[in-house]
Amino acid sequence: MFKKHLLFLLFLISSTLTAKANFNFDANCIDAYKAILALRIPEAKLILQKERQQNPQNGIIILLNNYIDYFSLLASENKNDYDRLSDNKSARISLLEDNDKNSPFYLFSQAEVYLQWSFLKARFGDYVSSGFDSKKANSLLKENEEKFPDFLPNQKSLALVNVIFGAIPASFRGITRFLGMNGNLETGVKQLEQLKSKLPETKFSFYNDEVVFFLWTLIPMFCTITRPIQN
Repeated sequence: MFKKHLLFLLFLISSTLTAKANFNFDANCIDAYKAILALRIPEAKLILQKERQQNPQNGIIILLNNYIDYFSLLASENKNDYDRLSDNKSARISLLEDNDKNSPFYLFSQAEVYLQWSFLKARFGDYVSSGFDSKKANSLLKENEEKFPDFLPNQKSLALVNVIFGAIPASFRGITRFLGMNGNLETGVKQLEQLKSKLPETKFSFYNDEVVFFLWTLIPMFCTITRPIQN
């Protein structure tokens, strides 16, 4: 009898440990993601709170919290909020590094955080730090692409790396040479257009709205990137 209880206890402990690390883009997360893209931020936060209660170790929650900062700052262009929220990046990367290493979202989610802050830093004129974040994102995405070649979200983010380095102003091109990186804005946009045609029939179809968002906003946003936001 004691052995049976011990085995059951070990099973529960094992199950708990397994549940501590996961990436599950479930219905709650998809709903929160769509709310963020529509800038319904309070609604997204409520959905993520519900998800945290149901699946507290879901790494997608961390990623979507970064999306909230990202899209909120893109919409507000508020320098004070940017300065206040920028410390969130490192904390989120650390949390994601402790999650499920066997998931295609493991490296991808870290790359997304780096990439989103790279966009924000470029938008607020911090081109050097933006370049370093984008290079780190590119490295993580390339590694993830080797491990999971059929993981379509990689293509979205690799296209955005191309956009970032293609849009860096000529006066800052020395940064790209120093980092050993290059990009092309037009190529990045074409990659996004190609991905848009693939996504609807896949399990990653929920990413289509984000791809459309970038296609509709990339050109005007990066045409003005040489005029960083001022206080």
